[in-house]
Order: sequence, then structure tokens, then C-alpha cells
Amino acid sequence: MRRAALQIDLLDDCVFSASAATEGGHASLTHVPGSALLGAAAARVYRTLGPADAARVFHSGKLRFGNGLPWDGHSVGYPLPLSWHEPKERLQSRDDSKDYLLSDQIFNFLHDKSGAADPQVKPMRNGYVHADGFRSKPAHGLRMKTAIDPASGRAMEAALFGYDALQRGQSFMACIDADDDLDADLFKQVLGALHGSLLLGRSRSAEFGRALARPPVNELPAFEHADSADATRMSLWLLSDLAPCDRARQPTHAIDLMALGFPRGTRLDASKTFVRRRCYSPWNTARHGYERERLVLNAGGVITVVLPDGADRQALRNLLHAGLGLHRESGLGQVWADAPLLAELHPRFAERKESDSEPVPVAPGHPLLHWLTQQDKSWKICVEQKAEDMASEIRERIMAARRAAGLDEKLPFGPSRSQWGRVFEAARVHSGAALYKQLFEDDKAIIKASGEGWSIEVLVDKQWQKLADWLKVQLPVASRTKEEYAYLIRRIAHRVRDDIDNRRV
Repeated sequence: MRRAALQIDLLDDCVFSASAATEGGHASLTHVPGSALLGAAAARVYRTLGPADAARVFHSGKLRFGNGLPWDGHSVGYPLPLSWHEPKERLQSRDDSKDYLLSDQIFNFLHDKSGAADPQVKPMRNGYVHADGFRSKPAHGLRMKTAIDPASGRAMEAALFGYDALQRGQSFMACIDADDDLDADLFKQVLGALHGSLLLGRSRSAEFGRALARPPVNELPAFEHADSADATRMSLWLLSDLAPCDRARQPTHAIDLMALGFPRGTRLDASKTFVRRRCYSPWNTARHGYERERLVLNAGGVITVVLPDGADRQALRNLLHAGLGLHRESGLGQVWADAPLLAELHPRFAERKESDSEPVPVAPGHPLLHWLTQQDKSWKICVEQKAEDMASEIRERIMAARRAAGLDEKLPFGPSRSQWGRVFEAARVHSGAALYKQLFEDDKAIIKASGEGWSIEVLVDKQWQKLADWLKVQLPVASRTKEEYAYLIRRIAHRVRDDIDNRRV
């Protein structure tokens, strides 16, 4: 099998609809679907190919356009396995960062369910996991629009709609696979059509869809396989949606292993299988209509099969590289057999790779540059997100401490609304180091370990710590400008006071 990797950088927001529904809220996929790449390639080369070559390239499944999955420059993010569960009260991730998963806080139910009793756990459903434990969630946002009345040139009545789109600036990695018997020149011709500027997704003629496709700088690591303790069991991690079929090649939600190509005698272990299902009818732009409804098992599902005696495990792994089920040419049916991350109760993540960063040049102290910097308020978006995350973590830690103390939710616990009001007022008057001193270091500091409310103990890295001491570490002043730091503190205080008003703390 031949494989070529393709890095896709989004230059504009891109709309990839999760369904073709025309009513209700619009929802976008969190990846670049392989069908979008197939369509982009077909738009450029389909008419140049003869009928036989066109059928072989775009309809036979011998050439497969894989989904574009999140790419961080070093590794690909794969859909979180549905067999993974995490504690409901998970408070901390590795290196004190929510972006990295902590191995001992993940329970893989392929192996053991004893972890479900203590602590209580919930499935991990959203996001993608990288080899080093990084959990990525592609950013997307909703844009509201209205149709224009051609007669008046103004907004049309009752014609408001919205697009949920993947935001520009993100990178994804897709793999284009071809069987060995596909002509090498055809493979090169298709790859050439996918290099450079592309238009992907919906509303390509408007303001959406521009992307840049190119070979990645770093090579993709090959899929590794873990040896199972039980030689007869094989786990299948769905890296994309899987469209099962019966023995007549008709779509179905049932898992017929023989129809999928497994040897006779292979059994499904339903107790170790974790799948979710959906159905949708994709829109085909070239045909100006909907295709047949697709019944699929969602990406991230985990299927466990029991192989018959004498089955060649390695040969079956090699066969699975070409995918399973229907519509494989559009990126469906990609699986990872015996993935190392599913080999144990707690996954073993690889060592983190430090990003290659160049030193940032110091900006000259010119008055004009200072004035222009003050006009740019885009930093507020990042600070607002940080404030939301921090307020959420404060709420979770205080609630966990309340439960550990056995206090009723109606009883006051932790800093009061007026105490957070003092924090807000201090951030309105002071900024930078002066604000930090007012909050934590002054003789009359607002947030101090001996103060009422601030002295409660919260769980940090499996140890109890004063809330004031934890906040002092979490809110350093050195990482932000004076204005940013004051704005961050104000937004945190505002959000926590709102939580208190709504009895969420």
C-alpha cells in the first residue's frame, strides 16, 4: 500500500456540515472530511481521466482520501476512544495544564471496570488525543447571516441562518492511501491536484473555504501495534466513521464481521465494544442532490473481536490498513488495530516534544507603536477565555472541597460575594505588579491564607492546599502586561460572583 501525507492549513473559516438538515441549529464537523478532499481532487482531474480510470480512482475504494485530523506540528490527534473514562471530579491534568491528559486518571474499560466504583467515572467523548497525551479540540464558531432580497437589496424577512465553521489558522493532517495495484501515475496525478490552494466545504464562493495543502515538514510515524495478553482478541479503534454493511453490501448499523472481511469464526465481544451510531445523507454538489443515507458508527468507537484459532493476526492487521465497510474512498472505515494506547487499563503516553520556538524580538519603544498596540484589543479574546477557564476551575475546586467537608450547598463556604467584589475593585484601580501586591503581598492583602473564606483547603495534586496559596500560584503577574493582568482579574472576579449569585459555588 502506498501512502502520502497532506498538511492542510485553513486560510479561511471552513464549513463542514455534520448533517444535511435544513432545520435547527447548524453543527460543524471537527475535522476535514475525506469527502471534501475527494471533491477537490475530482473537480480538477475527473474530466481529464477516462471512464475506467475515473471509476478506479474515485469510486472503487482503491484510492482513499482520509479525514484531516488535528495536527500540532509533531503528531496527529485521533478521536478519543469511547472506551476511555475519566473521574467526574477530574480537577487537574499533567503539568498543571488542562490541555494534557493524566494517565492515571483515565480508565480503559476494555480491560477492567473496577475503576468505575472509586472514583465515579464518565465517558470521554469530545476531542482528540495525541501520542504524548495532548488533548486537542479544534476551534469553531457560529456566524449568523441573512439572505438578501434581490428586489430591495436589503435583508430578506425571516431568512436568518447561521454557519458553524472551523476557524482559520488551524492545521490538519490527512493521508491519501492507494492499493499497490493502482497505477502509480494516477496516484501522482491526484496528489498533484491536491497541492497548493484549495477550496473546501460549503459557501466556497463567498467568504469560506480557502485552505493550503502541502506535504508535512515532519514525517508521520507509522502505526504501531501492541501485543495483546490474549492472543485471540483484537481491538479496533475507529479513527473515522465506519459504515458497516451486510453480506449483500447493504448499509446497516449491525456489525457483521464476515461482511467486513474477517475470517469465518470471528466473534464480536459486545461486552468490550463501545460504539455510538448516527445516520446522515451527504449532499453531492456535482450531482446537485443528496446521496443515499449513510448508517455509520461514530469515530472514536472501539470494537473488540475474538479471532478463531489459527488466524494470522499480522496478515489481518495489514488487511485492515485499507479500512473497513462502505465509502472508504471518502475517508470512512479507517481503523487502528491493537493500538498501543488501548493496550492497558491506563494509557502510556509518549514523552512530550518541546515546540521549536524562536526568540521574540523586543519591540522598539516608539510612541506610535505604543499607540497602535493600545488600539489592538484582540488580546481580550484570549484573556476572556483564560478567565472563563480559571473561574470554572475555582468553582470545581470549591465544590469538591465543600463535598469533602460534608457541608450542605445552602451553607456559606469559601470567599463571599463581597470578598470577590473587593478583588474586582482592586483590579479596577490598580494594575500589574501593584495589583498583585494588593491581592497577595501587602500587609492588608485581600487574598491571604489567614483570611476568612480564603483559608479553605482545596485538593491540588492529591494534596490539600489553602485556596489563597493556590490562587497566588495560578495568577502570576509576570506573564502579562499591566492592562491584561487587571482585565483578567476583573473578569475572574465577575464570573465567580455570578456563580455565587446563581448558587453554583
